[in-house]
Amino acid sequence: MVEHYRGYGTVAHIRGGLRAFAHEVRALKDPSGELTLLKVPCGLATEGAAEGTIHPLLVYAEMVQTRDERALEAAAMVRKRFLSEFA
Repeated sequence: MVEHYRGYGTVAHIRGGLRAFAHEVRALKDPSGELTLLKVPCGLATEGAAEGTIHPLLVYAEMVQTRDERALEAAAMVRKRFLSEFA
């Protein structure tokens, strides 16, 4: 969303079953990163700031919870650019 940070892992928000999705995309273990599958909590969550993204508030929350310094920098950028109404 802000093209600043590419984290260690990848998070995919999906609507269907988690195992079916992992099987469909043929997800395999990779020592260089993690794949986290999360169910979409509600329809509003899919209203991202850009095509193919999830709502900025969820993106922000995911980056903040990692406590990674670079993720926190990117989270601050997401907050400033997309979440200023919540500040």
